[in-house]
This record gives sequence, structure tokens and C-alpha cells, in this order.
Amino acid sequence: MPNRLKELRKKKSLTQAELAKVINTNQSQYGNYESGKTSLSIENSKILAEFFGVSPAYLLGLETEFESVESRETQFQILVKNRKLSLREISEDTGINYSTIGNYNQGTRIPNARNTAILADYFKVSVGYLLGYENDPNLIKSEPLIPTKLVQELSSINDKKKEILQVYLELAKKEQVILKQIKESIL
Repeated sequence: MPNRLKELRKKKSLTQAELAKVINTNQSQYGNYESGKTSLSIENSKILAEFFGVSPAYLLGLETEFESVESRETQFQILVKNRKLSLREISEDTGINYSTIGNYNQGTRIPNARNTAILADYFKVSVGYLLGYENDPNLIKSEPLIPTKLVQELSSINDKKKEILQVYLELAKKEQVILKQIKESIL
């Protein structure tokens, strides 16, 4: 089973270190993938296949025919185009960083689990459709049970509560130290 990573990397005139960044690893580990010493995870093979514009099966040497997917739009790109939305608008509406939305639209990144759920809810499609695993976008109710903005607001409140709790715990520790010092100075 041929490993096509090196061949595809050289066609794009990239270094191993540059490609290691694409899958969030170091150059040494990427080199192990390229040499076949270590197998790619399913997630990393999908990311690299998307990056190179080939199918994961071709990348891993399971298919002999090169089938370019560069011209094929991702479901995310199709949803953005069909709904005539700007990336800035999607970013503001979902709370997902603008550059991250841009990466999804360029096809250089796929959404993590949290962002996939937010975007599927935002576009009112199933997660499977958003990720390109299903052909039918209407597998969920047209209206989400809980609006995305409310979920984001609750998440923000919980984050603030955690910060406040952390400050409270630190102050309680300081209070105990001071009370101990007072007690020791009295005795």
C-alpha cells in the first residue's frame, strides 16, 4: 500500500514542518507518517486529504485512481453560497472566530465537534450533512430546540462564573493564611 504523502507534499513544494502544522503535530511525527513508520489517524488523513484535494482513500494508497476533489465544494461552502451569507455575518451570529470560519470556507480546516454543532444548528441542517456524510440537509427540525445565541450566552455566563469562583477560592486561601498569621501572632 503506497503512502502518497511525500509525493503530494513535494508537488505543493512544502516542507514536512509546514505540513506538520496543518495537522497540529511536529515535523518528526509528520516524517514518521510520511515514511510509513506511523499510521495516520482517520482525522489527520481526512485533514490532509482535504488539504491536498484528494480522497482519503487515494492519500492512503487504497485507491489507484487520482480523483481530484479540489473542484468539489464542501457542504459548508455550498451552504454559505446558497444562503448568500458573508463569513463575517456567520462569525458574528455563531460566535465562532472569523478566521476559523474563513478556514472552514477555504476547506483548510474542518469544524471541531463544538463548532460543527453550532454551525449545523445555525444552518438548520444535520451534522452529517454539514460534514458531507449525508446528502439530505433536512434531517433535523427546521427550528432548533434552543437558539444558538442562548446557548452561547449560557456558555459565556458559565465561563464568567468559573472565573469568579476561581477568584473566590484564591481569596479564601489568602484569608486563611492571614487568619493563621493573626492566630500565630496572638499566641
